[in-house]
Amino acid sequence: MRLDLLGGVADPDSEASRVIVARYQISLRAALAKHQIAWEDIREASLTLQFAAPVSLPCYPSWIGDPLVCTLALRNAFASAVEASAVTQCAVWRPGRFSRSIR
Repeated sequence: MRLDLLGGVADPDSEASRVIVARYQISLRAALAKHQIAWEDIREASLTLQFAAPVSLPCYPSWIGDPLVCTLALRNAFASAVEASAVTQCAVWRPGRFSRSIR
């Protein structure tokens, strides 16, 4: 899945992905403002999510979910670019999976 945080577009497109893009746009604007970077100076801002990624996470129990790689790429008007990735786990959503109370 790829989220274009500047254009507000997700691929693949769905109602849920459009909501996610809008939320991350708000977070990105706030982070840029905190570092005194103007939104207008950004030329590319994308978030790529690779579900069921071919990486191993030996210290986590498999019931938490499959490996997920999240990569943020930013490029400004002055040709400076940065990319950061994180690896975590993501469980596939299924109806009723998280509906039990833990109280």
